Amino acid sequence: MKIENLANPFISHHPLQLICELNELGCTIQLRGLITYPGKMTRKKIQIKKIDNTTARQVTFSKRRRGLFKKAYELSTLCDAEIALMVFSATGKLFDYASSSMQQVIERHYLHPENLRKMDQLSLELQVH
Repeated sequence: MKIENLANPFISHHPLQLICELNELGCTIQLRGLITYPGKMTRKKIQIKKIDNTTARQVTFSKRRRGLFKKAYELSTLCDAEIALMVFSATGKLFDYASSSMQQVIERHYLHPENLRKMDQLSLELQVH
């Protein structure tokens, strides 16, 4: 039985029947319901370490930066969160995103009670020395 013969496997078949049919076709069923088909590209885990190739590092930086900014925007929109995000490239170029005003978010950060306590502690330490 070929996969094309299944009209719409996710609607017309019982899940257990679908799994059996996919196994017969040589497909691998992974956790979380992900299905990989023989000969298809799948995402591979990468080791998190500095990328030696300069071009590959720049491409990765660009793609991941766009993804990070997209996630910041989505979080801000979906959850009404106030977000400020600053990223500096290896060459020192600044990329930033703010859901409102960057200055307002930074001021709010400085005036947060947790940061005021840290400033008080730092002030006391400086007075002791």
